[in-house]
Amino acid sequence: MYETKGNSSLFDCVEKSVMNLINYSVAITIAINSSIGKALGWKLEKEESKNRWEYRFHIWSDKNWVARISAPSRVVLRIA
Repeated sequence: MYETKGNSSLFDCVEKSVMNLINYSVAITIAINSSIGKALGWKLEKEESKNRWEYRFHIWSDKNWVARISAPSRVVLRIA
C-alpha cells in the first residue's frame, strides 16, 4: 500500500497496525486540535523522498489549509 484517501473515516484496516501507524481517528483529532476548521478530505500516503508515512488533511476555516501528521509518531509536520 502506498496511498489511500477519502472524505470519511472508513479507513481503519489491519495494514495500519502491522505498519505501526496511528489510525484515522487519532490523526484527525491531532489535525483538528492543531488548526481551527472542518476537515474536508484526507489522505494517507508514503512520502517517498523522506521515507515516511503521512496523513494529510484538507481543513477549511478562513481558507483551505493542509495539515500533515506523521503517521507513526503523531507529530504535526506542517500546517500550510
